[in-house]
Amino acid sequence: MFGEYIDLHVGAEADYRSKTSQVFLLAGTSAVVYPAAGMAEKALSCGAKLVIVNLEPTPLDGQADAVIHGRTEEVLPQILKRMERNESPG
Repeated sequence: MFGEYIDLHVGAEADYRSKTSQVFLLAGTSAVVYPAAGMAEKALSCGAKLVIVNLEPTPLDGQADAVIHGRTEEVLPQILKRMERNESPG
């Protein structure tokens, strides 16, 4: 939530993952509020592909490899279903 405190360990893990991920999913944020915006920028600078799911356009849309404008609570379950189908043998 906006203005909510981020636990130090959670923040450190998110920072690490933003530096080491191959794909970085930025979901449900305007990408102008830090630390979320900074993590996406860091992931991009480290070579990750960026996927954005947000209701409104963000300043990072032009740098993203994929942008889906929609409600995260509707879009993310659809993405998970598709991923599960692609992992199924046969």
